[in-house]
Amino acid sequence: MSDQIIFEADGRLIGFDTAEVHKIMETDRLYFLPGQSGIVTGIVTLSGEPVTVLDTFALLSLKSEQRRDTEFHRIIVFKESDRLLGFDIGSIEISFLLEEGAQEGGAELAEVAIQGKTVKQIVPGERKIETIDWLSYFEIAAETLSTEQANG
Repeated sequence: MSDQIIFEADGRLIGFDTAEVHKIMETDRLYFLPGQSGIVTGIVTLSGEPVTVLDTFALLSLKSEQRRDTEFHRIIVFKESDRLLGFDIGSIEISFLLEEGAQEGGAELAEVAIQGKTVKQIVPGERKIETIDWLSYFEIAAETLSTEQANG
């Protein structure tokens, strides 16, 4: 297991390998993208480059009150050469699990006190982390957009 960015939704722990994350951004607005439907929720710009944003909840069949109807969208952005893709996790808080702190069995989300503040933190435990391969979703998003544009 490598270092992970983790969030919890619908009772599941979802993780992304931190080595693959380009940036984490927050925005209060996603822009309409021609051909968007289903898993594609819109587009944002990052340093002048367009980033297609996917609905992580729809992709993974997750349910959460923190889905899309929030004050802002937290987007985990991945980049490989000319490929950019964002995963919208709504207003869900993220945490990090460092490789040396993890056990083979998984991890769990707990509230801990740090400098007088209660924060959520991933700690080693019995729960399994579902690691997402973002590149496979890049191909799905590209296919979805090209199909929608061809039919439109």
